[in-house]
Amino acid sequence: MTRSRLMTTVVASVALALPAAMLTATVGAHAAVGGGRCAPTASAATIKRVDHIAIATVNQGGGGCAVGATTLTSNEPPYISGSIPPLVHHTGGKVMATGTSSLVITPIYWVPTGSSYSFDTSYKNLIQQYLTDVGHDSGKRTNIYSTLTQYSGSNGRTHYNIAAGTAITDTSALPTSTSPSVKCTFNTGSIYADGTGYSACLTDTQLRAEVAHVLSTHSLSSDLTHIYALFLPKGVESCFYPDNVPTGRQQACTINSTPSAAYCAYHSAAGSTNNSIYASMPFPIYQSATGRSCAVGGSSAPQSPNNQTDADVVLSTLSHEVSESMSDPHLDSWYAVDGNENGDLCSYIYGNVSGTAGHFYNQTINGHHYLTQEEFSNKEFVPGVAGCEQNEKVPTLTSLSRTSGSHSGGGVPITIHGSSFRAGKTTVKFGTVKGTSVIVASPTLLTVIAPAHAAGVVNVTTVTPNGTSPITSHDKYTFT
Repeated sequence: MTRSRLMTTVVASVALALPAAMLTATVGAHAAVGGGRCAPTASAATIKRVDHIAIATVNQGGGGCAVGATTLTSNEPPYISGSIPPLVHHTGGKVMATGTSSLVITPIYWVPTGSSYSFDTSYKNLIQQYLTDVGHDSGKRTNIYSTLTQYSGSNGRTHYNIAAGTAITDTSALPTSTSPSVKCTFNTGSIYADGTGYSACLTDTQLRAEVAHVLSTHSLSSDLTHIYALFLPKGVESCFYPDNVPTGRQQACTINSTPSAAYCAYHSAAGSTNNSIYASMPFPIYQSATGRSCAVGGSSAPQSPNNQTDADVVLSTLSHEVSESMSDPHLDSWYAVDGNENGDLCSYIYGNVSGTAGHFYNQTINGHHYLTQEEFSNKEFVPGVAGCEQNEKVPTLTSLSRTSGSHSGGGVPITIHGSSFRAGKTTVKFGTVKGTSVIVASPTLLTVIAPAHAAGVVNVTTVTPNGTSPITSHDKYTFT
């Protein structure tokens, strides 16, 4: 989930009872969810700052999610309940991908030589396909990455210009220190859906060191056009601190059966210039005996549009961390007053979906289907009404229920069908004159009352912060 400003205090609404002493500073962490709701609420979720980790956790519960024909859940809020949007830019904060160079996202798979740890080829292939697809569709307004172009920093405006880096297999041995000031002890018990658990633990300091080692070994760049996603194999726990937790702090780890269970992933910055932008990507956890999950679905199997459940689940987490890294790479740029970044504000909120049960998706990128959480859009934000979006599509208008009316305006509301209508953010123009009483019933349907207008034929257009619907043969209206 979110961000990390070291040595500051940021607190958001909490449900998981963790001492106030841990609420210092921040990073970006993707929280664990659960419960009968698929999206955390003020009473069900916790978002806390632990150094540079932002955490939100919800019990998995047994009810699962109410899956309908067109939406993944029937009770999704417009953004995480209890949060305080919009995002605010903090003076001096930078963003990523501001120039003409592509933002390269490089996956690193840590598989120690001679160990029992491994990644399925299909897991790595789907991640690489996703990154390649995201790169292929750069510049388009049809997926979540298009929402990022509205954010600017002291170094310019973010562009949707992404490229997939060549995957790296890191064969280094896991750290072997026995010092409680250096190492973390893995939590025992059943963690994964198959009943297996952890056999090793890595701290954030150890992960940072390994990222630095990989970058040095492969002569890779550390700058604001590179993100390194370090994927940990199944069985490796991630904890932010070593066993000797610093005074005044409390341990935060990936999902386990103790109060330290906190996050599914996080992003941060490291290196001598703080420009090694990385994401810690532990192996995804769902249908866990701990009662916590990194996927919607409660105790039921997660949605898997590509029939590779582990990778399908981790892709939503990856998109969350990449989006936050792009808008808040140094954890000092774009975040809400409660510390939430764009990904945090929309954790486990998916919006309208397509496909069949068990394989629902909400993103089609380069022709392939994925299910990833939405991202927060300041442009679309309406308090209590809108904020999380799947894309930045320009609206369309496909039909009018009535194509003529009196020049004095008024009368029965006109029903308009189209796409990408936004509640509270959509106007309808008859020529250059705005209609009145616009009611957006759904992203594809609204009603409007025609204004007074001189006699004649005009084009009706729908307008949102993303643009104006193109002129077509279906938008003609005649004032008599």
